[in-house]
Amino acid sequence: MSKPKIYLSIEAYQKMRLWVEMAKGEISWLGSVSEIRDQDNRFEAFLIEDIHLLKQTCSSVNTALDDQSVGQFLTEMVMKNQDTSKIKAWIHSHASMKCFWSNIDEECISNLANSSYVISIVTNKDGDILARVDIFKPFHVTVNEAVVDIYYPADEHLRKLCKKEFKDKVTESVFIPAGPVTQSFPGSTDIDRRIEELEERVSSGRISMEEYQQEITELGPYFE
Repeated sequence: MSKPKIYLSIEAYQKMRLWVEMAKGEISWLGSVSEIRDQDNRFEAFLIEDIHLLKQTCSSVNTALDDQSVGQFLTEMVMKNQDTSKIKAWIHSHASMKCFWSNIDEECISNLANSSYVISIVTNKDGDILARVDIFKPFHVTVNEAVVDIYYPADEHLRKLCKKEFKDKVTESVFIPAGPVTQSFPGSTDIDRRIEELEERVSSGRISMEEYQQEITELGPYFE
């Protein structure tokens, strides 16, 4: 089984790092999870949208969520018409220790078993992260060492601003293969037009420099 990709929203990541920094020892919280899918609805990655700090008792080597606080938290989600089934992440800190799955961690993950999956993450004050996905149906499978990253959603407004500034301030030189044109291609005029078209498209941002170079490379035989 390939390693799944797990994203943390920027806010979730920042909260996680701040709480780890504030805690003298271990600390834990729950996370709301959604799935990132492509245009064909194929799964791409998990996204931890937010994390929720609940009442708990912590020490240098242990963290235990308060059961009553967990129940109250889920009840409040229902009252706000929020989907409680999205609570599929358990994250905790090992303070200054290395990241690993202790026997207590394994027991906690087993207690979180549900009809689908649970994402577990352990981190520490050094910023190390270890993640896994436990799938419980149709049988229990653990996928270790999942890849964790911060999620930066597409910002079309920022893209337009950057594109305008790029066009205004950046001049790029392009490589055009040198050499006489053979008659195997329908005329040098057609080649010139094609090159001009490509240059116009790359300068206007309609194609990337990589795409431009690929097109020029494909024209390579006609310059020999």
